[in-house]
This record gives sequence, structure tokens and C-alpha cells, in this order.
Amino acid sequence: MSATGARAKQTHGTGSVWYEPGCPPLWDATRAGTVLMRHADARPLTVTWANLAGAPAGDERVLSDAEWARARDIDDAGRRARFVAGRAFVRRALGSCIDGEPYGGEFVAGKFGKPGLPPPHSSLGFNVSHAGDLIVAAIRPGGAIGVDIERRDRAIPPKLTDIVFNRDEQDCLSRCDDWRVAFLLGWTCKEAVLKCVGCGLLRDPKRIKVFVDDDGVRDAIAYEYSEQGELVGTYRIIPLPWVRDMLGVMAIRCE
Repeated sequence: MSATGARAKQTHGTGSVWYEPGCPPLWDATRAGTVLMRHADARPLTVTWANLAGAPAGDERVLSDAEWARARDIDDAGRRARFVAGRAFVRRALGSCIDGEPYGGEFVAGKFGKPGLPPPHSSLGFNVSHAGDLIVAAIRPGGAIGVDIERRDRAIPPKLTDIVFNRDEQDCLSRCDDWRVAFLLGWTCKEAVLKCVGCGLLRDPKRIKVFVDDDGVRDAIAYEYSEQGELVGTYRIIPLPWVRDMLGVMAIRCE
């Protein structure tokens, strides 16, 4: 994609997304980067990613005192380095959307524990996901957002299908040419929606319905149901153009 000129539109199986000039057609997951996105019915989105294995030295200076104290309590050097790199990444990603400096404030927990920002930045929605060494942050001014990434070679336990998908969703998956990819896409969508809601897997994933076929997510929409089976919300599914060994989507509630 050209780094100059007007915004470019790419159409995926899960919807149409406009990428601002300079966005690579395939993201290089071995390096850090940021992409600005605009969905047809969404506020501007910022997606930032990095490889934790290649994190720069000195990240501990970005952490809060509490985060650094927690890092010092981690005995394994590798795990400690990943913790520091992950927390520093989130603070830098948020800061890039606030004032250009790493975010130095505190975080607040939502009803189900999802982290957010206190005033004056409480309207800035964000969410983080990681798979292996890859970490991604999705940031949305003025609204909640969920993001999830998964490796395409992730193991799928035999009984997981019945735990995650309803019968009508399973019937849809069974007709896909690549059942494995379809399953992982559906799973990724459900996780992104539940993270947007703020509850994560504390809520039964079957309360989220998403229908995946060979063209992707049908209508680019996921549906949220109450325990009584009533439709209580719909969510726009927005794809992330990952390298070939990753699947990734964002979810935002339809307004």
C-alpha cells in the first residue's frame, strides 16, 4: 500500500476497513509499529503492536512504582523481562494517543476487572492481547473496544467446540473448507466481544453468537444474548491483517 495519497480501502471477509496512508499491507510481527484505522461505522481506531522478545532496554523506567515492585518479585529473568516489556508497551501505546509521552498515571478496574483509565482520560477505551511474543493494543476514543489475537497453529482441545459454540454455530463451521481456521476465527471473535463487554471468559462464550463461513464472519457482526436467550447487543467485528500465522480481530458495540 502506498505511503502517500488518500486513504486506501481493503475489504475482508469481516468487513471494510480504511487504513491511513503508510499502513503496510501485511504487518511485520517481528517489529513494533502503529496503524491508524477507520471503520465504516466506527470512531478512529489506533492499533499498536510489538514483539516482546525484542523490547528495548530501560523499559523499567516507564513502569509505575507498583509495577516495578511486582516485576522485582518475579524470580525468572525471562518472565520478568516479558512482564516489564508488556507493561511498558501498554503505557507507550496509550501515551501516543494522549500527549506523546508514555502514560504515567494509574489504571482503574471495571466491574469485571477490565483495566481502564481514570479522569481526565476515562473516555479512552483500550484493550490488549498477546500470543507468543506478539502483543497488540487497540485504542478507541470515546468507546469500549476488545481485541484478540491467536496463533493459527494453536491446539484445539476436542471438547472445546461444544463448550464455545452453539449447535447452529457448529453447523455453520462444519460447512467451512478449513474447519480449523474457521473455529479459531469464531473463537477469536467471541473473545474480542467478551473483552469489549469487559467480562472476558467470566461469561459463557455461548452467550455470544458468531457465524463463520468460508468468506469470514457473516455480516461482520457478533450477537450478545442474555441468560434468558434475549438479544441484548450486537458488535461489529473488525479484522486485523496479520501475518499468515496469526488471526486477529477487534470488536466494538454497534451504536
